[in-house]
Amino acid sequence: MARSAAARKRRVLGGQNRRSAARRARPRAPSLRPEAVRKRRQRLRQDRGMIAPPVEFHEHRFAEALLLAGRINEAEALNRDHLVREAEYVLAEFATRWLGNRQ
Repeated sequence: MARSAAARKRRVLGGQNRRSAARRARPRAPSLRPEAVRKRRQRLRQDRGMIAPPVEFHEHRFAEALLLAGRINEAEALNRDHLVREAEYVLAEFATRWLGNRQ
């Protein structure tokens, strides 16, 4: 039984396509490059409707305000990462207080 050229070509290419499809289906390990990690985190934040704006504030004045408000203690005031986290909490609390339970 003679096959057409197109049928032979489909048969040959079909094998390659199956192999390449299996190769594409293999899960790839996520990249650990810093820029890839930042981009992945940014996409996850965007999916959740969150943003990470670059906010500038005077570190010592902000720490003093948080101390006087009773939101942090003196040890936490010396930790910049904690101050940034606390700024996130202040912004989230502000939005919740002003918007209430509206969605």
